[in-house]
Amino acid sequence: MKDSHAKIINASFKNAANGLKILEILFEQPIITIKQACNLINVSYPTAKSIMGEFCQNGILSADDAMKKNKKYKYQEYIELLETGTNL
Repeated sequence: MKDSHAKIINASFKNAANGLKILEILFEQPIITIKQACNLINVSYPTAKSIMGEFCQNGILSADDAMKKNKKYKYQEYIELLETGTNL
């Protein structure tokens, strides 16, 4: 999963280096907000928003559209992998 998503990021993202940084973070924190992404990779809010949009466009993250502010982005495929065999 990680390798295939890294290939997508390298091929499709405007700023692949920051996309790869977020991908690494998602394996420790699979639910993230734009503000958290800003702080974790030290980029501006518009840059982080653009990166999160690219993750969604490429089907890597899904956005919780119910929230307008502090929208949460989920690495659903990874969350489901973690839940397999557990009672979460």
